Amino acid sequence: MSIHSLTDAEQPALLERLGQDHARIAQMISRLGAATDQLEFSASEDADALWDEIANAMDFLKHYADRVHHPLEDRLFDALLHKGLTPTERHLVFRNLGQHQEIMTLTESMLAQIHLARTNSVVDPAAFGDQVAEYLALQRRHMTFEETHMFPLLMARLDNSDWNKLHQDLGKHFGAPAS
Repeated sequence: MSIHSLTDAEQPALLERLGQDHARIAQMISRLGAATDQLEFSASEDADALWDEIANAMDFLKHYADRVHHPLEDRLFDALLHKGLTPTERHLVFRNLGQHQEIMTLTESMLAQIHLARTNSVVDPAAFGDQVAEYLALQRRHMTFEETHMFPLLMARLDNSDWNKLHQDLGKHFGAPAS
């Protein structure tokens, strides 16, 4: 599909990309959850490998989800705010933007805990597990909220001209999805 000639039957490439991003983020949060679940029951030599797995998943979530994916969504939702939304629709957009901030704050907090654990500081695996459980639930709720409410709102309110302009403006800034 050419990003310059979107037709009514096509899903916008940017929206397709967000769906692909969500699939990759879901994989990472599953890996994060699995590694964290094993952490509490592992021997100390296994714990180092698990902390590495946890750190790798969180690095992806920070560097891709928080610094590329969410800013791309924020730009799309900002464009949506200029499309004559109802008060309820505006509330959905602002709620979603707030969730991005909440996720980024929790990501930073978790990365600090991971850094402590990897530098041989005492980190309670059970408390960390609770924090991860909160993070995983937030991420899953957020992606479900976007897929249920925000993506359909984008499709309903943005027309082909809007999508084509967004593809031109944002495609060069955000590149291809992570693999």
